[in-house]
Amino acid sequence: MMLISKTRYQAMQEIITDQNQTIRNLQQYIALLETENTALKQCLKFTRSSDIDIDFPNSQKGGFEGSDIFTM
Repeated sequence: MMLISKTRYQAMQEIITDQNQTIRNLQQYIALLETENTALKQCLKFTRSSDIDIDFPNSQKGGFEGSDIFTM
């Protein structure tokens, strides 16, 4: 049996309470991340492979760079 002072006992109770709250907060955050991850996976699952490689006209050198839109 271990004897501790009342002050130390109360400090340990406070630490335990704080740590339990931290654990609950982290569990909620993990649940949120899992939900977001699942949603992103579903988006990828239903995206056609032909839609993945979109190329915009000015996204690479040789697009509309240097063109004068006022004289087109």
